Amino acid sequence: MKFIVAGYGFVGSAIGELLSKQHEVVPVDPRFNNNKIKDHIEDSDGIIIAVSTPAKKNGSVNADNIYNVLQQVEETGFKFKPILIKSTVTFDHLQEISKEFSITFYPEFLREATAMEDFVNQKYAILGGDHTRDTKFWADVLYGSLPLIEHIHTCTLTEASIVKYFANSFLATKLTFFNELYELCNKANANYDTVSNLLGLDTRIGKGHTTVPGPDKQFGWGGHCFPKDTSAILKLSEELEVDLSVLKQATKSNKKHRKKT
Repeated sequence: MKFIVAGYGFVGSAIGELLSKQHEVVPVDPRFNNNKIKDHIEDSDGIIIAVSTPAKKNGSVNADNIYNVLQQVEETGFKFKPILIKSTVTFDHLQEISKEFSITFYPEFLREATAMEDFVNQKYAILGGDHTRDTKFWADVLYGSLPLIEHIHTCTLTEASIVKYFANSFLATKLTFFNELYELCNKANANYDTVSNLLGLDTRIGKGHTTVPGPDKQFGWGGHCFPKDTSAILKLSEELEVDLSVLKQATKSNKKHRKKT
């Protein structure tokens, strides 16, 4: 089979390199090559979109890069091709896009530093789509490509997007909680590492996302995903008149912790 991968950063290259072991993969990314969607789409079996979705000034997600790829697809006359969206985007955009294109949303949970390792070693995947035909197509591709995959869960586009955003929002909130614990330990003359390690023995809590300062040697959380994803879901919840008070407080507290660095 032949797949076009639009956007070849750490997410696009991870899925592209794995698929290339069994399929023909055409990376399309002006940063790295001169490949054009129009030159390869006719005999392709599907398009994978993994372009960046940065935050706008108002906090909402900027999906312009996704729409730009979709416009290129539409201009070729092959908009019926199966499209897999790996770019992180809120469900309002997915709902709008699904009116015109056959899309499946495949949320990514990759760490930038170990993206390829994380992708290859995943034991489950989530595919969001509103048509069984589309999700089954991509599920078959993944089952045939991921060596350790045990189960692929399917749900709606909206549900898959919520899972993605709230996974990152929960982990960001957890990091905020442990940064506050770090402060308390310092005031109480307690060893934070001892306390956090003992807390992590409780499987309900776990040891993930408890390192303070973080891997970047800074307090709080930053990086590629947490700031823009928490910002986007807070903005969308505001538009839907849902008060995510816990996440609001976590982001407020995080700003204080980041200033300590």
